[in-house]
Amino acid sequence: MVCKRLFNISGFVRLSAVKLALTFALLPVSFLYASPQPGGTLTVITVPERSEVWIDGSYAGLTPIRDRHLAAGTYTLRLVDPSRQTSASETVVIGNGERLLVERTLGGNHARLRIDTYPQGADVAIIAELGKTPLVNDYLTPGQYRLEIRHPNTKYMTATKDVAFVDGQPVVISHKLEKPPVFTTKRWIQLGIGTCAAAAWTWAIIEQSTASSSIQKSTAENAATRRTIAIIAASALSVGLQVTIFVW
Repeated sequence: MVCKRLFNISGFVRLSAVKLALTFALLPVSFLYASPQPGGTLTVITVPERSEVWIDGSYAGLTPIRDRHLAAGTYTLRLVDPSRQTSASETVVIGNGERLLVERTLGGNHARLRIDTYPQGADVAIIAELGKTPLVNDYLTPGQYRLEIRHPNTKYMTATKDVAFVDGQPVVISHKLEKPPVFTTKRWIQLGIGTCAAAAWTWAIIEQSTASSSIQKSTAENAATRRTIAIIAASALSVGLQVTIFVW
């Protein structure tokens, strides 16, 4: 009886070993012919690269994203370019066994300005100060503006330009700052007034000398009158010269 039981146990062990061997032998075949995983893959490529990818509000990484497995269904895909603060959203549908490719170029919601001057270091302003040249600004609101370029060295004239900024399009400006001419209209007027004032003071001095040295009373009185007129004229011209220098 004991021998019969031992024979049955050994037979059971042999049968179990055969089943285990067959299981391991057929395991690669089961993987080979297993049914494919349901769902599909998503590949996202953007210009510029390294844009953020959000799928149904969940962060999925930076582009390019290749063969990201997703269950079959409908998703909201949002692409964000943090450098230019732009984004785009769309709805995508993934089917079983489908390989979906999404390629997008993210346009700018801001205008871009590139400006350089000679000499450099000029202040650039549009309503508010933007900075000093050479200047790069990628976050301007599209529209029509007046650009002011002002160098801290006052020997250079301030320049103004009317510029139209269009959504996503760069505006490149290269400007040479100019020095004012040596003789402007203002300086010619100042020169004329100064010359007349000097002549009037000279006339007053001459008449004063004549009035002092004249023996005849009538001659001295006439010289004194002319001296007074010359002093008044010279004073008025001197005041006018000061106005053109400090006020005009």
